[in-house]
Amino acid sequence: MTHEAEWVAHLEKALKATAREFVASVPDEAIYAFALYTSGESDFGYALASANTEEGLARTAARYLERGAGDPEALARDLRWNPGDWAFHELPGPVENVTLP
Repeated sequence: MTHEAEWVAHLEKALKATAREFVASVPDEAIYAFALYTSGESDFGYALASANTEEGLARTAARYLERGAGDPEALARDLRWNPGDWAFHELPGPVENVTLP
């Protein structure tokens, strides 16, 4: 197995473990996204796990609305796929311990 293949296998194992921990931590919430979030392939400075639930989306949207952010439907739509605004962005767990190549 090449060094790259070993690293990918290690990352995959860490992602699975982080996902299991996340699922167990939100038993009463509806998960709609779990992602590997990186700085991009040009510099690959970090990689982390990020996730969101319908309830987390609602909590985030409510915070923005309290600050006067516009239309609730548009806000929820815009926040849905913006990991930086997800309730569970930068999940703790095994992924944060993966050393980048």
